[in-house]
Amino acid sequence: MERDRAAFAELSRRRGCPVVSATEAILESLRHVGARRVAVVSPYPAWLTEAALRYWRDAGIAVVEVAQVVQVGAQAATGSSDTRKVYNVTSANALVDARRLRCRDADAILLSGTGMPTLGAIGGISRAFGKPMLSSNLCLRWMLGAKLGPRGDPPWDDRAAWEALLDRL
Repeated sequence: MERDRAAFAELSRRRGCPVVSATEAILESLRHVGARRVAVVSPYPAWLTEAALRYWRDAGIAVVEVAQVVQVGAQAATGSSDTRKVYNVTSANALVDARRLRCRDADAILLSGTGMPTLGAIGGISRAFGKPMLSSNLCLRWMLGAKLGPRGDPPWDDRAAWEALLDRL
């Protein structure tokens, strides 16, 4: 983890602009909302999901529940070692699989994977569970925005202002 942070800091220095990893953006976002226990929705094969769960646990985040996206049309998204199948996942797939979560012990829900379209699912999941709803891309957007410009409220702080807009995506 520290090695990753050092590598991204060096890359930022060399490029002259912030370079942020999705995992760092997610960790910062989880800290911001005070979440130490998360439910994760993963579009990745089991081996990669397990590696991600180890990463979150090593970072001090308790993963209390996991839902893997299991269907992409007629193909299983998580049934092979081919990680490119994540690009076949839709927001509707993420929404269906996230609704299998119970989330009783979770402080937040994380839709993991920058290749999985999540904006269309965030509003429905957030309304269903009433918990902070984060995705890799939403966290990246907030963290890069905070680094590049004036600090604004994170997009999940005022859910009512943006949830209805997500349903149109």
